[in-house]
Amino acid sequence: MTLSNDGRYSGGYLIAPEYRVAVNPRPGDLLLINNHDVMHGNTPIVCEEGSERISLVCYFREKMLELGSWEYENCRYDFVESRRKNPEHPLQRKLWNGVSEGMWTSDEWYEYCRDKLGEQELLKYHPEAQKSGSLDEFFA
Repeated sequence: MTLSNDGRYSGGYLIAPEYRVAVNPRPGDLLLINNHDVMHGNTPIVCEEGSERISLVCYFREKMLELGSWEYENCRYDFVESRRKNPEHPLQRKLWNGVSEGMWTSDEWYEYCRDKLGEQELLKYHPEAQKSGSLDEFFA
């Protein structure tokens, strides 16, 4: 829900880059979003002198306990940004937002997460990323 004393501000759009959507909630509006499955953010808010704008953010979802640590969730954000800003990325195209199907189960993500957070954190959230060893290691 968005509140303002006089509505004299700009910005504050809720953006969902994966869907190329920006919503401009105005005072009194209520916006519901599946924020667990949709990467989202806000544009800066610029208030005129004497103006105020407040957003009330409430969470109600069953998957909230499945979120990763602050560091893990920031790593996810940084991963998308690194892809978006990399002109050499194989999926790069005009206005690409860095998001692609299957990216959270890709070797590219596993390697990035491993480099930024370490093997233990990677396996905590992605046990499927465990590299299988040789048969000798299996039977050792």
